[in-house]
Amino acid sequence: MKNFLFGLVVFFLFVSNLLAIDIVTKSGKTYKNAEIERATERGLLVIHEIGAAIIPYSDLPDDLQKKYQADAERFKAEKAAAEKRAEAKQTSKSDAQTTDSQQTTNTQTTQTSTSVTPSSSGQTSSSGRTIYTGPRGGRYYINSHGNKTYIHR
Repeated sequence: MKNFLFGLVVFFLFVSNLLAIDIVTKSGKTYKNAEIERATERGLLVIHEIGAAIIPYSDLPDDLQKKYQADAERFKAEKAAAEKRAEAKQTSKSDAQTTDSQQTTNTQTTQTSTSVTPSSSGQTSSSGRTIYTGPRGGRYYINSHGNKTYIHR
């Protein structure tokens, strides 16, 4: 059993070394024992002998460029779609703000033109305060703090 496990570990180490390749970019940089981890928006994420790096699609060798061209185009299309959505969102947001400001202006105009001044009913309370009647029929007086105090019916 131990020999089987040892053989299995040696096999996986051997296979993993077969998958590691040396990548020489168009700019001349060499990545030894590189394994391509995944495609990203900016390029290929590569784990190599010294560490990790993202190699831009434009700097990849021709064979890798052909292999990962679809990923590069997909990321470009997704980026363009995201920019378009952001632009549309910004446009709708500014339109909503313009509409809100127009509605606020209209509301303020309506409020100033329809504001109702309370009428004095000509009555006074037993304490000598003037009793006012509001636009909806509520009766109140102004207290010593300048606030309305409603009279219960």
